[in-house]
Amino acid sequence: MDPLDDPKPHSPGRLHDRVAIVTGSSSGFGRAIAFRFSREGAKLLCADITPETTKAGSRDADRAYTTHEYIVAKGGTAEFVKTDVGHESSVQALVARAVELHGRLDIFINNAGICPESAPDQISELIHEQEVKVWDTTMRVNARGSYLGCKYACEQFMKQNLLPSGDRGWIVNIGSTASLTASQVAAYDTSKGAVLQLTKTVAVSMAPYKIHCNIVCPGDATTACYDPHVNDREAINKSISLYPWGRFGKLTEIAGAVLFLASDDAGYVTGAVLSVDGGFVSQ
Repeated sequence: MDPLDDPKPHSPGRLHDRVAIVTGSSSGFGRAIAFRFSREGAKLLCADITPETTKAGSRDADRAYTTHEYIVAKGGTAEFVKTDVGHESSVQALVARAVELHGRLDIFINNAGICPESAPDQISELIHEQEVKVWDTTMRVNARGSYLGCKYACEQFMKQNLLPSGDRGWIVNIGSTASLTASQVAAYDTSKGAVLQLTKTVAVSMAPYKIHCNIVCPGDATTACYDPHVNDREAINKSISLYPWGRFGKLTEIAGAVLFLASDDAGYVTGAVLSVDGGFVSQ
């Protein structure tokens, strides 16, 4: 069985009773992360614009269940919270809801992201051809959204006592190979580069308070950002040829990396940049 289809919590699990927020949880990486966290005993707040998968061509698009509903059906704890990650009061309300429901917040996953430059009518545009609104929209979600997530997660963590592990909280930001290399889409590359630098800054400044902040940089996988090319076999094969491992990543592989960085196993890890890309950025 595909682990994506079986988010039944394990007991006690590596995240037993930890309260976790995952943004962009309705599809792609966020959905896989939420499922994996639930299997490991976390209590989830699934944050997104809508609980339903809306991207045509996504591997999740034909599924009748939403992320939080399926987790609950399998015996886990989850609630959907409508969230606009680029809107300050929306992120504040999301964190407040976690505290209202469970009394604390332990983990914040800044996963929500967009790549409008991957749209068929945008992908070939050079910077001088691009509309400024593409930059503004991308930076609002990817960079500002991650900033607000870090800000309000840390604000809540600082109100809480240390856990028995000696930690106060975990933030994992979802970057991209574009955080480390140029993929020739100006807005997306810059936004993900900003998330990388944000991660390092938060890690260093919050380390004395025992707040972890790390970043996972995935390579290509079949997510909403890649959907416009899902039926273009030539484009897919060309992209796969760029990966030494010879294939795209699996959503469950990304989720596993995030799980490590959000668990006690990463007790001495902060400011780390974990590429999950089949060797792409090592070339």
